[in-house]
Amino acid sequence: TPAGMVNLGNTCYMNSTLECFRYMPELRQALTNVPPEIGNLATNFVQTCNDLDRSGVSIPPFSFVHHLRRNYPQFAETSTSSGGQLGGYMQQDAEEFFNTLVAELQETLTCAESELEAPVIKTEAVNKLVCNIQNSIDHMHDSIKLGLEGTIEKHSA
Repeated sequence: TPAGMVNLGNTCYMNSTLECFRYMPELRQALTNVPPEIGNLATNFVQTCNDLDRSGVSIPPFSFVHHLRRNYPQFAETSTSSGGQLGGYMQQDAEEFFNTLVAELQETLTCAESELEAPVIKTEAVNKLVCNIQNSIDHMHDSIKLGLEGTIEKHSA
């Protein structure tokens, strides 16, 4: 059986998402062409996948979790209520992690655009309200406003 990842305190959301990405050969191939950058989640993802490929047993993804929690503090929140383990890491949402990882991968991976393809600009309705939590955000309305702004780049027809 293939090796998996050890849960490091409510990291099942991350482990399951990384396992899905791990078995995307096109993604892994594209990431092998990217120069490694220390602290980059894409670099840590590649290293974690390589560690899993070489291991016959489950591994603890310490480096990936460390960089995730350092660069995205919402994944480092700890419980202070009696409902959870006092001081333990809070439960997280797999979709939030998925969106964070995809955004980081989009910044990391580049695509050579064809000069033959004309740019298409259009407006589409979005049925999801995004609340971005970042160090530079002090108020929820700023976070929601940031979530409403965005540009999507077309990379294929």
